[in-house]
Amino acid sequence: MQLPVDVKALMDEAHHGEEARACELAVSVYLDPTAPADVTAYVRSAFSSDRPNARITIAYLDDDYVIHPSDDMAVIVAGASDEVGPAARQMRDAGVPVMVVTTLPVCVDDIARAADAPIPEGDIVAPENPLFAHERSTGDVLSDVCAGAAGAVCAGAQAFSDVVPVLGKVAEAAGALKEAAQRTQEQQAYERVRAAEARVAAAEAEPLAFDEAARDQVAERMGAWVVAACRSKKLAFAYAFSFVRRPLARDAVTTTSLQNAAVGLVPLIPGADLPLMTLNQAKMVMQIAAAYGQPLGRERIPEVAAIVANGFGCRALARKAVALVPGIGWVARPSIAYAGTAAVGCAIIEYFEGGGNLTGLAHVVEESARAGAAAMDKVKGAVASA
Repeated sequence: MQLPVDVKALMDEAHHGEEARACELAVSVYLDPTAPADVTAYVRSAFSSDRPNARITIAYLDDDYVIHPSDDMAVIVAGASDEVGPAARQMRDAGVPVMVVTTLPVCVDDIARAADAPIPEGDIVAPENPLFAHERSTGDVLSDVCAGAAGAVCAGAQAFSDVVPVLGKVAEAAGALKEAAQRTQEQQAYERVRAAEARVAAAEAEPLAFDEAARDQVAERMGAWVVAACRSKKLAFAYAFSFVRRPLARDAVTTTSLQNAAVGLVPLIPGADLPLMTLNQAKMVMQIAAAYGQPLGRERIPEVAAIVANGFGCRALARKAVALVPGIGWVARPSIAYAGTAAVGCAIIEYFEGGGNLTGLAHVVEESARAGAAAMDKVKGAVASA
């Protein structure tokens, strides 16, 4: 069967996965003697690995600790020691990304600043402070969706504005919409922080509780940090440490969704978007599968390509969107491509999170695409009856 996808490109992706599986990793975990015992035990467990190519060094953060400049990353399990900030700065100066895990984030930050060795905010990983916890409102969700869709349209329009001049106006309008959504998000965040600050003075929340929910939050945040800080070896880290898998899979979904939004924006040649979207989607499937320890051998690439080509409905959804509003309906294409790719990617993540394997993957993809098509049919019916 002739598949609308570059099989060689998928072969290259599979080869990349094989290289990641064999990649050498070096991580040093430094334990602050004043750190809570439960946090120390959790981080030590999270960074244990049975992979022979992963070297994990455990040391106490005392007068004799040694920095290894060849490390891919370092972790400090922090308590109230005044050594944390200076040690983290020395590691960064040596070229080693360092993550600080703690249930005393404000305390650790204050002590590090007092030692004139502030820790970058993004490098401190901690559970959510209950004083700042909130339920996401409908306004939060809508502004997120608005910003994401507008950003996809804006990026795609800018990319092709030299070829199709009218897209310059589309990019300007989408950019303004994105800025408005972001301002809404910032205002909501500001109001939440102000409300939380009123309670902080009357409460001593630290050290934060380290129950099951807190451990899940820390695992998610540690994984996201690794994906962002160690991008060239992020798949190797997912093979070695399970907490990296979900954040890495989500990163693949977000990246692919944005790529397909850009592809879906400009139908310069009828049908030209199908091979590009399908290739991106197939790569995403392979990346998610690999993140969950199920790398795809080359012999299974045709199977994966067929699953994607037959199952994904993003292109069909985009065609229906264009038909909704003749003349300008094509503007909806990037949003549909973004949302469709993201929805199927998230379904695959949940499938693998539940212990699924490659055998049932085709069913998951087909069900997700079918649900998307049904939703678009309802929208089309509502527009027709309006």
